[in-house]
Amino acid sequence: MAWTATVTSVEKLADVITVTIYYQDGANNYTGVYKLYGAPGTSWLEKTAQTEIDRLIGINNTNIPTGAVSPYTWPASIPGDAAYIVQSGFQALAQNKVFISLFNASGSGRKVKVWAVKMQKNFAAVTGVAFQMNLSFTSTLGSGGTTLSPRKTHSGLPELPAQISALHAPTTAPTETVLLFSKFLHSEETNAAGAVDEMIGAIWPIVIQGQRGNAPITLNEGEGINLKQITATTAGVYNCAMIFTIE
Repeated sequence: MAWTATVTSVEKLADVITVTIYYQDGANNYTGVYKLYGAPGTSWLEKTAQTEIDRLIGINNTNIPTGAVSPYTWPASIPGDAAYIVQSGFQALAQNKVFISLFNASGSGRKVKVWAVKMQKNFAAVTGVAFQMNLSFTSTLGSGGTTLSPRKTHSGLPELPAQISALHAPTTAPTETVLLFSKFLHSEETNAAGAVDEMIGAIWPIVIQGQRGNAPITLNEGEGINLKQITATTAGVYNCAMIFTIE
């Protein structure tokens, strides 16, 4: 049987378009993921990506014959700088509270890339304290608590697979596997340094935002992350947000 090639997804984040192409001949399958790079703020990617995909789906790679392609539909538009965002809503601090557990369960067919994790106080008057938050990889979502619904930042994004889900304050905690990063915040609303840190900083990424080379946290199928409070305090109310893409 002749090989066929089908474009299964085209996604854009900043100056990169990621194209996923599925090759098959009935007995053998191969998925190719290609990244097309351009200068930020230009239309180069949109203007040339279709020509590049025409080349890729006919590429002679791993015994795939040149030109053996099936028809595909180029999307009318590619969301630029589009992502998903999930937030906990403003919640009172509590020791061992999981503000967000985000999980990519087996069967999603996707990778989740978390680009930013943020926390912001509500600035109500409180005698605040410094408190520790841990960001960790997990092998389970947890159960119970409040189900959170990720939102699109662009209506053209696909719906998330049902296997990608999020919880706030699960009553059965996620199973943590690797600690990625710990950070102290300050819940005192008059603490200027703490306020500035929340405004321009983040729990992730841990380098200056906007700096090229920021690495996302990648969640393969069966992997997740959670953000959990460690310090024993209830002095403060915070909202947590995670911004992510899928591929």
